[in-house]
Amino acid sequence: MAGAGEGAGALRGVDVIGAGMAKKTKNNSNSASSRKAAPVQATSTFEQGLTLHRQGKLAEARAMYEAILAGNPRHFDALNMLGAIAAQICDYQTAVDLLENAIEINPHVATSYNNLGYSLQNLNRQDEALESYAKALLLQPDYAEAYLNRGNVLKGLHRLNEALTCYDKALELKPDYAVAFFYRGIVLLDLNRTEEALASYDGVVALQPDNADVHISRGIALEMLGRLGESLASYDRALSLQSDNFGACLNRGNVLLKMKRPEEALTSYNQALPLKPDYAEAYNNRGNALKELKRLEEALVSYEEALEFKPDYAEAHYNRGIVLHELKRLDEALACYSQAVAIRSDYAEAYNNRGNALKELKRLEEALVSYEQALEFKRDYAEAYNNRGIVLQLLRRLDEALASYDQALAIKPDYEFIPGTILHIKTQRCDWSGIVESLAGYEEGVRLSKRVTVPFPALALVSSAALHHQAARVYAASEYPSPSPAGDYDQCARGGKIRIGYFSADFHDHATTHLMAELFEIHDRSRFELYGFSFGPDQQDEMRRRVSAAFHRFIDVREVSDRDVARRARELGIHIAVDLKGFTQDARPGIFAQRCAPVQVNYLGYPGTMGAKYMDYLVADRVVIPQEAQQEYTEKIVYLPNSYQVNDAQRPISGRVFSRRELGLPETGFVFCCFNNNYKILPATFDIWM
Repeated sequence: MAGAGEGAGALRGVDVIGAGMAKKTKNNSNSASSRKAAPVQATSTFEQGLTLHRQGKLAEARAMYEAILAGNPRHFDALNMLGAIAAQICDYQTAVDLLENAIEINPHVATSYNNLGYSLQNLNRQDEALESYAKALLLQPDYAEAYLNRGNVLKGLHRLNEALTCYDKALELKPDYAVAFFYRGIVLLDLNRTEEALASYDGVVALQPDNADVHISRGIALEMLGRLGESLASYDRALSLQSDNFGACLNRGNVLLKMKRPEEALTSYNQALPLKPDYAEAYNNRGNALKELKRLEEALVSYEEALEFKPDYAEAHYNRGIVLHELKRLDEALACYSQAVAIRSDYAEAYNNRGNALKELKRLEEALVSYEQALEFKRDYAEAYNNRGIVLQLLRRLDEALASYDQALAIKPDYEFIPGTILHIKTQRCDWSGIVESLAGYEEGVRLSKRVTVPFPALALVSSAALHHQAARVYAASEYPSPSPAGDYDQCARGGKIRIGYFSADFHDHATTHLMAELFEIHDRSRFELYGFSFGPDQQDEMRRRVSAAFHRFIDVREVSDRDVARRARELGIHIAVDLKGFTQDARPGIFAQRCAPVQVNYLGYPGTMGAKYMDYLVADRVVIPQEAQQEYTEKIVYLPNSYQVNDAQRPISGRVFSRRELGLPETGFVFCCFNNNYKILPATFDIWM
């Protein structure tokens, strides 16, 4: 966020109008106006110089003052006003030298101390500046300008309450003092007294309605109060007064981004950057707008431009990491997050995202450390507790995972999709305490379209196909919405072979591939071309080699974004895309949300509805999906005869026969067993068995 211009364009800290002869104290008997012995010519020359000075003709005024000093080196008013000119042209050391000489001659003029204080302030000699303003106020207690300048020094020293007292005193003495209202607003913002800051800026607007800078500051206050429409109007007003105001363009972009209007935000940032081509924050924020517009490669360029001007810009490293993460360039994203925390060691969000990258790289123990570092710096960080829970769950440390999820919910009671996960973990642990009440609340939440569960646990927790559908529909709409418009299928020409793309993370030694391997091999090559899109690990095991050889083309898309995988599939002219993952671990439904083919099919890995209109068909059988349940599926159901589950006839069958004794079973009696995961066994099922 860019602040408004210092001083609201109203006054500088140098007091010219009130300097020297024009503003006398009771004890200034040595001033030029009371020195009866002063030559008439010098007095006349000084008056001419002062007139020129007030008209802003500094060079001519300086020549007049110097002419006086040539004849009288100890002429107080000439020294005093030359010091004021030096301060005005930012030659602060010269100003200090001249003003100290003047004060040595006449230590009783308040404006000399005010101007000296201003010059010392700009030389970063703040304690001396405060002392000089104090002397000015001792000589002239009603000196509003000195209170203002003293307040500015205290503001710079972060002694905000003392600064506020000074501005209040200045306004008490001078109720129409616009610049005091302005600085008072800045301090109130820093004190998080935003409503009062807004009132102070309104005071400036009442006095100076055409001051662009104050409309910017007012916009900042309104933005902080969440009154985004009014904030935008304030920035627009500033730009109507000053079309090339950098701060107005930049802050307008920030508000538009918060208002989810990234295209307009981008226009504002593009207007701001030519005004300050080396302003790193503008490039960073421009990158954020491009990221929202999914113009990810352009966003990367913008972040890199920010880092060119500000290499230690932790936020730009972090944002660059987010884009690389979305592009599935995980090692590069990890490097960016690591760079961000190297610059800013307490950057909790960067530690959290670093953990996410490590999780996706299957470096789970390291991910856990990163989440714990995030929580060390931000104890109420619900997202880090949730992500920590996910990793602990993957590590099968279920008690700890449950505690982490509970902590996330304690901080953020409406945290989306956690309740279903907590219930799922409890059933994995066969913890049935309060299960009846928990399931009733869970089902009610799903029924009311609340974001209480990811779809997978619902399959085991409730038996209602309608609730499965509702859970999937809510989750897909929230996490994997379909962009508009859909893809371009120009490559899908009529005639020729049908191109089928199979998409999975499991093209290696995995249960799904053990079922599917022979199916890939026995497709009719005269009618079909097969394409394998692999977003799982490249393990190069025997099963990987077998299935990759079965495809016409086998494409590793681990480090390709969902959008670009879909685009690649369209470019290859895929007619039918088959998702073998659904809503299971390592799935990438986002590829199908981007419409990678004209026909998209859910098969095998997740025989439940995806709840998304972009999935056209689901391959099943009449046991998995009874005829009467079809209405609870978004997809059209394609029934296979007998069983939907393909298998590999080439799998060897063990010839070994196990004895009861070696399996720890009695020699006689019927053995009841269930080969499902224990989370699928709920009290009602167990009661039936008993």
